[in-house]
Amino acid sequence: MSCLLAIDPGLSTLGWAFFEGGELKDCGLSRTVAKDLYSRIEHHRASVRRYSDLGPVVVERMAWRGKHNKGNPQDLMDLSLLAGALGTHWLLPGEWKGSVPRDVEQQRSEAALNDYERSLLEAVRPASEAHNAWSAVGIGLSALGRAHSGKARGRFLLR
Repeated sequence: MSCLLAIDPGLSTLGWAFFEGGELKDCGLSRTVAKDLYSRIEHHRASVRRYSDLGPVVVERMAWRGKHNKGNPQDLMDLSLLAGALGTHWLLPGEWKGSVPRDVEQQRSEAALNDYERSLLEAVRPASEAHNAWSAVGIGLSALGRAHSGKARGRFLLR
């Protein structure tokens, strides 16, 4: 059965979703308080290692939007290094979800999930950071062609 690991990277909190045969089988968060980038990368890599060798790994890649960008540009560079260390395939946010806000993206993902899959997401803790796991699920659903209408839709159809 084919597998896919989808990752929404974050320097301190990373969301991940594991799909097998097109169905969400597991999801969660990887959280670290490490200060240096190498330690953060190693922590996150270790947290998804049990799934990362089973099939493609799709990671959201952030894009620099110049003066419209929020936050520290160094964080974007660090996120790029993290994404490169974890993934084999990369998607821009617009490629998988378009330009919709997080709550709309989450509603679209939720509508595509069955009860079991939804229960996996409801169990993610802390709930205040579960949006990272929701984004990872959205990335996976889009890559598998189950939700969202971005350019990536169905890019990784599993057999």
